[in-house]
Amino acid sequence: MSVFSNAHIARDAIQHLLYPDIIPEIVFHNTVALLAQETRTPSSNFGDASGHWTMPVIERILNERGYMCCLAQTTSSWHLDSPKYLCKNPGVVGFLHECQMLSYRGTHRKWKCQNGEIVEKMPNGTIWAIHKKWTPLEQFYKKRMPFSISTREIPWKIYEAEPTSCWHAIPISYKGREKAVSRQLSKWKLPSNILMSNDSEMVMCTPTKKGWKTTGVLNYECMTPSDISRKVTERLIDSYVSNIERGNVEHGWSSMAHAIFGLMQFYKIHVTPQSFSDLTAEEQEELKQYEKNIIKATKKMQNTE
Repeated sequence: MSVFSNAHIARDAIQHLLYPDIIPEIVFHNTVALLAQETRTPSSNFGDASGHWTMPVIERILNERGYMCCLAQTTSSWHLDSPKYLCKNPGVVGFLHECQMLSYRGTHRKWKCQNGEIVEKMPNGTIWAIHKKWTPLEQFYKKRMPFSISTREIPWKIYEAEPTSCWHAIPISYKGREKAVSRQLSKWKLPSNILMSNDSEMVMCTPTKKGWKTTGVLNYECMTPSDISRKVTERLIDSYVSNIERGNVEHGWSSMAHAIFGLMQFYKIHVTPQSFSDLTAEEQEELKQYEKNIIKATKKMQNTE
């Protein structure tokens, strides 16, 4: 467990992240006393009267103020999303270097340390990301909206929070009530047709009050199942494209591109970005080099100004 050598550096690191919040020294001493009592270990494991604080002290102080520490880096391995991407999260307030007890705020490649130094990248060593725990739920708090939280580990258990209880999360289990849940969900879903097929035919299924009504597709054309599938595909594409051209489908072309690309990925049919262009590889390379030269010339003109 790390021990730090400056009486106030841990406090300065936290205040750099949470500014303008001011944290008195007594907060650190009280936190060390609580941790020692809870863990039944000597207070020297967490710090001493001179203020050599350890990371568990920092985590407790931040946690009680609604912040959370996530391990971001150990030695030279990064464990979270890239720092550039993390900066887009409004809940992330900065990073804390455990051994040096230095905090960093700012944006990608422009990190301001509590000592005023500006660095382009995080130093090596153990680094923690500090973020506001309440940010994902902030929109619900502002609008006083009730919400439910489910977990992947227990699929039929959710936590329901109501504004009248100050969003006290109450666990509710729906295990054994799958049919009741399905009936409720079906009320929110508009009934729609389903296209189904097997090795011998293709049918359109239509929902009715008494169940599903099935109608064969191309039953009288005397076509093989493969030809039926091809014909249906052609008609569906023609109808979809016509609706795009009439302006009936928003983002129609991009949606169609994503759907076809997803099918190709499923069947392991690989494509490259260059394969979408009608230009040859040589023409693409020439244009790429031309673009680089334009950028260089532009930068040179800006520097001369």
